Amino acid sequence: MAKLYYGRNLKKHIKNLKLEGEPGGAFEYKSANIQLLGMIVERTTHKLFADYMQEKIWQHIGAEYNAGWSIDSRKHREAKAFCCFNATSVDFAKLGRLYLKNGN
Repeated sequence: MAKLYYGRNLKKHIKNLKLEGEPGGAFEYKSANIQLLGMIVERTTHKLFADYMQEKIWQHIGAEYNAGWSIDSRKHREAKAFCCFNATSVDFAKLGRLYLKNGN
């Protein structure tokens, strides 16, 4: 986890991870999986993760302010999808409302 949080090249770190079990088996939350999901979103949508989240979620919840994602480095500019989402408390509450209403 520390390598993801403090690392300066997330893609390199994610590439070197190994499967711990068979896909579809027992579930265990791992932050690295969320980072990988963010990278998959970028590759399949051809959009930056932050831009995709802005388009699909942020503008639809009526956020009052812009939000931001921390990145791994100025050189690589990979969004830390597993953490480091920065927003106001009011806008975080709107995300909570989205969750409580099952995505509606």
